[in-house]
Amino acid sequence: MIPLLRSSVQLVACLAVLSVSACIPVQYVRYPGVEGTVVDAQHHSPLKAAVTLKPLLGNKPLPELSTSTDTTGTFRLAPNKSFGLWVVPGTPATFSCTLTVRVLGYNEVSKSFSTSSLGPPVTQLGVIMMELGN
Repeated sequence: MIPLLRSSVQLVACLAVLSVSACIPVQYVRYPGVEGTVVDAQHHSPLKAAVTLKPLLGNKPLPELSTSTDTTGTFRLAPNKSFGLWVVPGTPATFSCTLTVRVLGYNEVSKSFSTSSLGPPVTQLGVIMMELGN
């Protein structure tokens, strides 16, 4: 008999673990993406804005990403995806993110969201309304 499986209890325990676990190839998110549109709250016209994403992986800060909106007020920060093996049962990593939008003459807006390493890779924030500053 195999030295590690000398008793029937060990054999049953090993079979139980193997029956509820597996390695599955998956595409996972290494860094979350986000997209949306920045507009003036009063006139609904697109705005040229600076956008910064500050993600946390658990409690660990990841590098910030920044971009600006195009002429339609739209921005997109692309995700970083990779392929790997996911061990089942397992818990996907969670990203807690804060997106900050700045436009000269307007109040700063921050949006918080969470996503998982199993997706979605890009979070859709939709339309972000900017109010004129005081």
